[in-house]
Amino acid sequence: MFDLNLVRLFLFLAKVKNMNLAARKLGVTPPALSHRIKALEDHVGYTLFLRKRTGMELNSKGKEFYDVCKDFALSTKQVENWISGQQGRTAGTVTLTVLGGLAGYLLPDFLGPFAKKYPDIKIIIDTVLGSANVEDKIIQGDSDIGVIAGSCQKPSLKVKKIIDNNYLMLVYSKDYSPQKKLSKKDLNQVRFIWHGLSSDRSRMALMKSLKIKIKDEEDSITLPDMTATKQMALKGLGVAYIANIYVHTEIKKKELYVIPGVSLKRPLNLISRNEKYISPALIKFKEEFVKYCEQVDDTIA
Repeated sequence: MFDLNLVRLFLFLAKVKNMNLAARKLGVTPPALSHRIKALEDHVGYTLFLRKRTGMELNSKGKEFYDVCKDFALSTKQVENWISGQQGRTAGTVTLTVLGGLAGYLLPDFLGPFAKKYPDIKIIIDTVLGSANVEDKIIQGDSDIGVIAGSCQKPSLKVKKIIDNNYLMLVYSKDYSPQKKLSKKDLNQVRFIWHGLSSDRSRMALMKSLKIKIKDEEDSITLPDMTATKQMALKGLGVAYIANIYVHTEIKKKELYVIPGVSLKRPLNLISRNEKYISPALIKFKEEFVKYCEQVDDTIA
């Protein structure tokens, strides 16, 4: 009989793309993992990976096999979660994909109490840049739910607004502009501190709303997330493009100042697939997370 665990190993290695790293994360030796993958290839009748010095990539047959098997992990997880529900346990695994900065802002205060209340629910966190990448993760079945900024562009996904009072704004410290308060007319002359991708939908929408010519991008700073962006702004290194949820405390303390007339509302939405069966673990996680986000929304209102 074919060992279905080999499929799990194949999918994991295809994602990690490195035999040593995959083996370490799985808690086995690289030779043992390599032997299992070779057993799978022998059963399939083809090699599935291109083995390079820099790592491993799927070859044409591997990509074909991956397309056949990519929903396997999702299906087996649903079976395990369903069985846990029938046994009266709120148990299972929930995979959440969020924008990088939100993981550091929203999740720590929520996950601590949640883990104590529901110790049998395992939470896997995946962080990406850009709301479009979050949507793709959900569509592809790599994640159960995700958090995006702004409206969802995939009509097939289920959307629940969790934080309404989220605005993108431009902020700076007195260390950057000690002589005067900055206004919209000064934006052609400032150094911008960006976060994420230049193609991010929120950033593009804000630039469109400004209707100004942004000076040379070489004189700007681009960082991976909003937490790092805030720290740069606090050090007086430029005007930061950031969401109010990250800086509402600093604004109240007058550590950061807002450029008036420049803001863009971008509510945070929880997205998921429309499925007939939703595991008890996922239902409980969504219920608790929505309640927590409602409290955050009241705080920043």
